[in-house]
Amino acid sequence: MIEMELHSHSCYSKGIKILHEGIGTPQQMIKQAKHVGLGALAITDHNTVKGSLSGLKYAKQYGVIVIPGIEITSADGDILGLDVKEHIKPYMNAEETIEKIHDMGGIAISPHPFDIKNAGLGKLCLKADAIEVFNALSLDRFSNLKTFKIAKKYSRPMTAASDSHALTMIGCSRTCVEASDIGDILTEISSGRTKLMKNYLSTRIIVDWVINRMQLSYEHSAKYIEQNYSYPKRIVANAFLNLSKRSPGKIDYLFDAMGYFAMVNAFIYGGMKYITR
Repeated sequence: MIEMELHSHSCYSKGIKILHEGIGTPQQMIKQAKHVGLGALAITDHNTVKGSLSGLKYAKQYGVIVIPGIEITSADGDILGLDVKEHIKPYMNAEETIEKIHDMGGIAISPHPFDIKNAGLGKLCLKADAIEVFNALSLDRFSNLKTFKIAKKYSRPMTAASDSHALTMIGCSRTCVEASDIGDILTEISSGRTKLMKNYLSTRIIVDWVINRMQLSYEHSAKYIEQNYSYPKRIVANAFLNLSKRSPGKIDYLFDAMGYFAMVNAFIYGGMKYITR
């Protein structure tokens, strides 16, 4: 049985407001995957395969199967493409995106389809080859529950993943299959022969990631705030950004409190959405 991380982001994943989405080079990620006992790692950066192609060079060195991949921003929501080695144009509809993944010999997984940010496919997740029914970064909990119920109702193949954006997140949640190479892995996933290891990321790990992102993206974010935010939002955003420069230190107590506050609010909001739908 091989344990896998099927949803992870390297330093090649970039954001708009905060530039650095993923923290860690592909080599560092593969080394960490080996350290935590993973047999395979899919690097699925936002709209680019550069990270996963870079990672392929280190697979033999660390004895980890590196699955080239990508997380595509389709017009209908995010879609993971596994065993994809070429860029796929974003903002096509879900069916076109999945077709492109298949044309390249890969499989499509619908990640966090009902997340509270509405970045997933929703019910269109049923069009994918498999559904990520457990995402360790889904703080509200209820979105994972809803996804699992739908996947089970329609007998769809299931996966679990960490949606890792930092080295400490890798392998928190895992998908396990009986396989020895990428071809077998894809077959087992598509056939639904998976075992899931489900664990949520701790608030501490998430807060550390947020602080590191802000520190690494400081100049980019400051420029974005100046160009896009008006008073008083600009003042508040700059003040919060500047706080990140004081970490590590006593200021971390404030970040911790904000992290727990955000988690509680996400849980309440996710519960309300789950009950009312």
